[in-house]
Amino acid sequence: MGKVGKADFAVLVDMIANRRIIAIIETKGAADRITCDDEIRKLSRPGMLRTDTVKKAISNAYQVSRAFPESLFFIVTSHVPDRVEKYIKDFAVRTGRNISDIREILLVLSLITPLHEEKDIAHLETVLFDPENAALQDVLRIAYSGNSDLLFLSGKKYVFKYDLMANYLGQQFVKKEKEIHKWMQRLLPYMPLRISINLFQTLEYDRQLMHGIFNLFSITWSHLNTTGGKTPEYFGAIQFFTGNLNDYPFFRIENVNIKRWMECYKELSKDYSDKEVREELAMGLYNAAKYYGKAGQFSKMEECLDELRTLHREYPEKEVREELAMGLVNATRYYAEATEFSKMEECLDELRTLHREHPEKEVREKLAMGLVNATGDYGKAGQFSKIEECLDKLRTLHREHPEKEVREELAKGLFNAMVLRPEIENHYTDLLLLYKLKSYLPETPDKEMRIESIKELLLTTTVEKLKKSKESAIKETLHTIKSELSDVEFVLLMNEISDRLPWEVQKNLWKIIDSEQF
Repeated sequence: MGKVGKADFAVLVDMIANRRIIAIIETKGAADRITCDDEIRKLSRPGMLRTDTVKKAISNAYQVSRAFPESLFFIVTSHVPDRVEKYIKDFAVRTGRNISDIREILLVLSLITPLHEEKDIAHLETVLFDPENAALQDVLRIAYSGNSDLLFLSGKKYVFKYDLMANYLGQQFVKKEKEIHKWMQRLLPYMPLRISINLFQTLEYDRQLMHGIFNLFSITWSHLNTTGGKTPEYFGAIQFFTGNLNDYPFFRIENVNIKRWMECYKELSKDYSDKEVREELAMGLYNAAKYYGKAGQFSKMEECLDELRTLHREYPEKEVREELAMGLVNATRYYAEATEFSKMEECLDELRTLHREHPEKEVREKLAMGLVNATGDYGKAGQFSKIEECLDKLRTLHREHPEKEVREELAKGLFNAMVLRPEIENHYTDLLLLYKLKSYLPETPDKEMRIESIKELLLTTTVEKLKKSKESAIKETLHTIKSELSDVEFVLLMNEISDRLPWEVQKNLWKIIDSEQF
């Protein structure tokens, strides 16, 4: 049993007919039709197949496979439009209201669920007319009672029982252009994040609605940067757009209005938990800074970073600090790409100061990442002395804080140096340390190849070093190797090195090893 999007699927093996059968179960609950080889076949008794559990789903698949032996692929599903219409009529009968009124309320709910039974209802009451509010209350009363197959109360939030039903309603709402525009204008100040997420899920459900949904996203993005918001969800929406939707055509960087964001922050801080609002704002500022940096708009990037600095200065909380630190790391990369190395170094200095004042693991990791970026950027620019400065800082950081995360960054920095810096024999201790830390390199497809290249370079360099050395220099090299490696690693490495040495040098090597008692 597994997943295809939000559907379950089962792969069965029919031992008698010697075939594999693939079944897709699109919905939870009662099924009323089966699709076999693109042909829809209604069940004689709707509801006879249920897909509430994995066990039942597999049982269903097997039953269907026996009924339609010619089909190797089939779908167990329900006809969503018919079911939704049935639920709408049921709500209308139980509330005594018009079907059109109930349908409109459910369409609106598909745009703003999950709906908090206290906070959100209070917001809705400010934007609904009395008849609309009464219809909403009637629908929610039935959902609250637990007697609805469409909507129910989960904890303190009203949600649709099935995503498929919510997505279908969302699809129908998007098609009603005037109605959804009217409702969005009323609801965006209060629930912009949920509206955006539900629109995105509707897009996943029906890609043919792309043009209409992109237009709605464009309206939402413009609203966030002009009108603002009246709840902390405003900053959640800012984060969603800047972090998740920034590659879409409706996301226009020129619409970003940091001034409006900060005005909303000051306004919302009066009525809501400062910390809750600040975290979302900090993430939005970080995302915007990252986007500006990629676009080479450094003055705008610095504007975002300045707001993060101010926010952290006034409220030195860990969550805000992490966003500032990551923003500075990104800035080092963008400045380096533009060969503005003095600006890059300013960001690194600021990261070091931030870590000195707040020596936390998360800040330390960001500082290490910034130093690693710098080793690569200096190497590409041929500034090899600067590589050494960065490596010194990385080694010191690891010596003072020998944590896995710092060790991983040190390994990356050493690898950058190995690839970019000439005359590797002049940096033998770095090569040896990289060999020791090789397992901490990132888990990339070519990791094993990288490890082999490190090992081969160390073997080749060491062999050449020993060939040319006198006894005292050989002893010094052996002591250097032994200081970095365990006894087992030392012996294994010496065996491989020995095999590559001339016989006389080989004998001398083992004589020294024995006499020095390594």
